[in-house]
Amino acid sequence: MKNTLIILLLVVVAVLAFFLIRREKPTERRKSTEPYVTVSPVDRAGKSIKTRGCEARLGRDNKVCVISIEYLRDMISGSKPDEAIEVRHKDTILWVSWNGETLDVQPLKAMDCSTQQPVTTVPPLIDRASGSGSAQYAHVSDKPDNDGYCYKTNINVTINGQTIPLDPHLFDGGP
Repeated sequence: MKNTLIILLLVVVAVLAFFLIRREKPTERRKSTEPYVTVSPVDRAGKSIKTRGCEARLGRDNKVCVISIEYLRDMISGSKPDEAIEVRHKDTILWVSWNGETLDVQPLKAMDCSTQQPVTTVPPLIDRASGSGSAQYAHVSDKPDNDGYCYKTNINVTINGQTIPLDPHLFDGGP
């Protein structure tokens, strides 16, 4: 019962985020929200990498990072740069689809940002993704060993019986 209540609450938050994002004019959104701002943090190797912010941030202290499937598709299509989305310790990542697709978020694997090679000695960035249907969520750990690493995953998106994998990447920017 508790898990159902949490999922229902996250779906309500996602719907509210959707309406908040959609009600702004595109020119205003570019000026006021984080995803259009590219920052260049430093990875574990000391190299500067380009990242993007979450599509929207909600909740207490803006600790809920909303990432829609449409946002990720825009990155893949080239209408937005395909850069790692920067997250912070104890964030909750909420993957959501506004068009009714079913999401299946796979575990995130640590990678060296510069070489794109897997790193196996790093603890997991997030707990196991939870939720079902058009919304899944997970919590970012607060382990300092994760800082400065990139993480890649597959999200299997299913609509009308057809499954398409997306491969977004995240960057753990630290505290």
